[in-house]
Amino acid sequence: MKILLVSPPLYRSFSPSFPPLGIGYIASVLEKHGFDIKVIDMFNFNWKKVRNTLKKEDPDILGVSCLTDGRVNAFKLIQISKQINPNVKTIIGGPHPHFMYKQILENYPIDVIVFGEGELTCLELLNTLENEGDLKNVRGIAFKSNKKIFLTGQRPPIQNLDLIPFPTYHYFNFSAYKPIEDAKRKEFRHMRRAAVITSRGCPYNCQFCSTSVFWNHCWRCRSAENVADELELLYNDFKVRYIDFADDNFAINKQRVIDVCKEIISRKLDITWITEMRVDNVDREMLRWMKRSGCHQVQYGIESGSQLILDTINKRITLNQILKAFKITKEAGIETYALLMVGNPNESERTINETVDLIRMIKPDFINVSLTTVFPGTQLYEIAKSKGLLNDNYWLSEKLAPVYTCELPIEKLEQLRFKIISEFWKSKGFYFYFKKIFRRGVLRPSRALQFISAYLKGRFRSVI
Repeated sequence: MKILLVSPPLYRSFSPSFPPLGIGYIASVLEKHGFDIKVIDMFNFNWKKVRNTLKKEDPDILGVSCLTDGRVNAFKLIQISKQINPNVKTIIGGPHPHFMYKQILENYPIDVIVFGEGELTCLELLNTLENEGDLKNVRGIAFKSNKKIFLTGQRPPIQNLDLIPFPTYHYFNFSAYKPIEDAKRKEFRHMRRAAVITSRGCPYNCQFCSTSVFWNHCWRCRSAENVADELELLYNDFKVRYIDFADDNFAINKQRVIDVCKEIISRKLDITWITEMRVDNVDREMLRWMKRSGCHQVQYGIESGSQLILDTINKRITLNQILKAFKITKEAGIETYALLMVGNPNESERTINETVDLIRMIKPDFINVSLTTVFPGTQLYEIAKSKGLLNDNYWLSEKLAPVYTCELPIEKLEQLRFKIISEFWKSKGFYFYFKKIFRRGVLRPSRALQFISAYLKGRFRSVI
C-alpha cells in the first residue's frame, strides 16, 4: 500500500520559510511503523506539475492537509487525484475539515476526514484500510458510506508528546524555502529556517480563534530535552540556524521555557530564535534565559489597546500587563513585536485611538496590524452568522475567509488600520517613516503619497 502525504499549492503568491510540520509528524509515525510513504510539499507547484506528480507517484492512499484559506486548492488537488485514479483513498485533515466535515463529505470526493491530532488516528486508520477492516472502529474520523455520514467518536489527546518521532525533515528540500530576506538585521538574512512546535493546544478561549476548540482546550508540552534533541538534529543534519517556536502558547510553563533555554546553551547550539507569547505569561527571569539562548524577538498578541475590546474578545489580559511585558522584554534586550487587530466587535474611532495611545506608550520595535477575519469554529463565526454576514455555504465558494464587517464597513476598517500603521511609523521618526514610504512607493506610488500626506498633516497639527 503506497501512501502519499502532500501539502497543496499555496493560495497566495508567497513562499513559506520552512517545511510544513503537520504532514511531517504524521509521516514520521507511519514511517516508524513500516508503511511505504512519501511526503511532498507542493507549495510552489502549478497544476500541471501537480497532475504529473500524482500520475507518477500513483498512490493507493492520498493524505492532504487543509487550512480554511487553502481549502480550494486542497479540494482541487483531491479532485485531480480522483480523476487520475478513482480508486485512490483520499484523506484530509486540518482545522477546516475538523469544523466543516459534513459539508466537505457531502460536496467533495473525500473518503475520510481526520479530526484534530492526526498521528495516532492516521496510524490506526491506515492499519484498518490495509487489513480491510471496519472504519467505524477507528476513533477520531468521519466518513461517508451509503450516503450516510458516520462519526467515530473523539480520540483522547496524546499526553506524552515526547513519544512522537520528529517530523520527517529528510523529505523536504530546505534550500527551496524562502530565506529571511526581509529580516531587519542583515546577519539573519539567508539563514536556513525551521519551525519547531514544543507544545500543543491552548487553554484560553479568544473570540476570534479556533485553536482552543481544535485542541479541545487541552495544553500539553514536550520536555526540554526532547525539544533540544530536535534542535540538535536540525542544527547538525540540516544546517538550520534560525528557529521559529511556533507554539500556540509557548510560555504557559515558565520553568519549562527556562529549561529549554538551558539545554540550548549547554549543547552549544548557536541559533537565533523567535516566538509568540501572551503578555501574562512572561517574567524577567525567563526573558533573561531566553536572551542568553539566542532569542532576538518576542511577538505579543495584544490585539488592541482598548480594554473594552480586550474584554469583548475574551482575551483575558489587561493594559497594565501589556505595559509591563513590553517594558521587561526591552530591558532584557529582546525585540518586541506587537500583533494587532482592527475590526473586532465594539471597534470604533475611540478604541482605535486607545490603541494608538498604547502603541506610543509601549514603543514596540515592529507591529503587524490585521483586519479581524472570521473562521469556522470560533465564537466570532457564530456571531457573524447570527448577524447575516455569512452562512455555512460561504465555504463552498472560492473566497478567502471574510473580514468581520457586521459593525463597520471594510472601507472604514481599512482607514482605521491605516491610522495605526501610520502613527506607528511616525513615532519612529522621519528617517524610518520615509524609508518605509520609499519601499512601498516603488510598487504603489499612490499609497506612498497617502502616507506622506498623513505624515505632513500630523506634523502641521503638532505645530499648531
